Amino acid sequence: MAGKRVALGKLAAAPALAGNEVRLKILHLLEEEKELCPCDLSDMLGMSIPAISQHLRKMKDGIWWSRGRWGKRSFIR
Repeated sequence: MAGKRVALGKLAAAPALAGNEVRLKILHLLEEEKELCPCDLSDMLGMSIPAISQHLRKMKDGIWWSRGRWGKRSFIR
């Protein structure tokens, strides 16, 4: 039962996460490019890397993307 509550809680948070214009743009870019690093998103959206990282953290908490590594660089999928 506790697992279902956690899943429902994450599902309930989805509209709030998607209601942000920047996060919708990030989702759109990830859909088109399939994989981007935060520095790419920063350049594409004209935002600082820390600002992008905050949005990605909130999206990660909602399990909207996964992270990969290539060398020292992180990529968002």
